[in-house]
Amino acid sequence: MTSTLIRISVLMLVSSLCICYRGNDTVSNDACWYDHKCGKHGYYYSWCYIDKKRHWDYCCDDLCTYDANNLLRCTSGTLTVECGSSGTVTANGFQCKDWHSCGHHREYYYWCYTPTSWEYCCHPNERCRYISEWNGYYCNAAPYRYSDDFLVKCDNNVVRTRK
Repeated sequence: MTSTLIRISVLMLVSSLCICYRGNDTVSNDACWYDHKCGKHGYYYSWCYIDKKRHWDYCCDDLCTYDANNLLRCTSGTLTVECGSSGTVTANGFQCKDWHSCGHHREYYYWCYTPTSWEYCCHPNERCRYISEWNGYYCNAAPYRYSDDFLVKCDNNVVRTRK
């Protein structure tokens, strides 16, 4: 009985911190810190803190949609910002756990938990591309599009799904 109550309490805590899509997640797919939800908080854009060190990120007021340049964007207050999910499949083709899609998750790169460990994910607006000097396919896992700050090896044959 006690172990069942502990298990239920842990599940309730994990679900309140991890499973929050649209409304309390950021443009980078980070969850807002538990005591600071998306809002304007005195600014002209929507945002929230994502950790106890008061790092912050923009929040979407509406769904991410593709613009004329095929970039995922959303409205954040009076701003239009790049956003989106990099899906549920890692750069190497592993399926993310149901409760942990690709995102920053308080790191400098996109990643997710898989059934066996964790793996890098590609930036939402990038695909694997062949880099001849490295003789393989790579994608950018860094938060900035086309920055090549954090290239990771990837499987070009993987079909990535977006949420």
